[in-house]
Amino acid sequence: MIDSLPPSAIVTRPRLLFVDDDPGVLAAVTRFMRRYRFEVKTALHGQVGLQELQQNGPFHVVISDFRMPGMTGEMFLGKVAELAPNTRRMILSAYADSDLLLAAINAGRVHRYLTKPWDSQELLTIIRELIDEYQQVVLRNDQVQLLSDTNQQLETSLHQHTSEMEAQGRRLQESNRRLSLLSAHLEKVREDERRSIARDIHDDLGQTLTAMHLEITAMLHADNVIDLTPRLCDLKKQVDAAIGTVQRIISTMRPQVLEELGLEAALESLAQEVRKRTNITCVTSCTLAGEPISQEVASCLYRVAQESLTNVFRHSKATKVLLTVRRRDGWLQLQIRDNGVGVSEAQTAASNAFGVMGMRERVARCGGSFSISPRVGGGTIVEAQVPEKVEEAGL
Repeated sequence: MIDSLPPSAIVTRPRLLFVDDDPGVLAAVTRFMRRYRFEVKTALHGQVGLQELQQNGPFHVVISDFRMPGMTGEMFLGKVAELAPNTRRMILSAYADSDLLLAAINAGRVHRYLTKPWDSQELLTIIRELIDEYQQVVLRNDQVQLLSDTNQQLETSLHQHTSEMEAQGRRLQESNRRLSLLSAHLEKVREDERRSIARDIHDDLGQTLTAMHLEITAMLHADNVIDLTPRLCDLKKQVDAAIGTVQRIISTMRPQVLEELGLEAALESLAQEVRKRTNITCVTSCTLAGEPISQEVASCLYRVAQESLTNVFRHSKATKVLLTVRRRDGWLQLQIRDNGVGVSEAQTAASNAFGVMGMRERVARCGGSFSISPRVGGGTIVEAQVPEKVEEAGL
């Protein structure tokens, strides 16, 4: 359609197209209308008028004679209505088929009719009225289009928002499901730890204490002349064994080296354990000079490092591991890099990846961030970053 007209043209230079097979009529109308600063184009018959409309349109008003060679004014203005619906259309003729003209007006193809010879002021008034109508129609159409565009944008935004909310709902459901699985796994781990501790107490500590009880009872009933030194030495060994069992149980529950010597020494102890138990070369690099680290944050990073090194030992087939921890701008940054087989996103997102879920949740409780990703060149990178201060961690 040909209905896009610059605003400046609407305000300052109304555009008219006159179509008449009489050159004298066209010349007279053009002279008169240009006196009132109208931009006037003319055509001698309907086909030329349509070409003018397509090449130089749109126009505010198209005025046509009724009886012309090739096509009538009513037919011509009907085609104008198809090409430029906003343009106002007028018949200016000495003769017109009243039935056809009435049908054209009722169908909206023609808006006004004026007979020849015309009164110039009446013609000017009608044309100005039609220009006002054109501007109102264009403004109304623009408003309708604006409302339509705004409605479309709102619908698109609503659809996007709904999709995002549905996606968030699905993610929340998945997160709740994974947390439920993690909770069940942690409860199983706690039960396994309780059974392990109970077994150690029963098998090691219980038997040692029973043997000590029997030995002390025998010593109390022994003759005074018997030398008790060997038996006391044996009893001391049993006491030492009981103390060792207690220390081992306590260390399993909470690493003593972490509380007594701090995070740096505890991480080095983990590395030594890896080197001792495996053929993996484990190197640590710690830069933790400054204020003491809170027990909550130190424990978080220690457990992440412990779980990561356990995964390296069990799954990665790595030969080298680099464990790095450092301070930077109020944050503690832990990184474990290995040269093993690597890890995929599907593996880390699996519902039974309890170790990864546990590390992520532990770091999140400290107000930090956690990531695990493949390493360029092969292997895996585990990174955890937590704020130094307990209050910043939200604990």
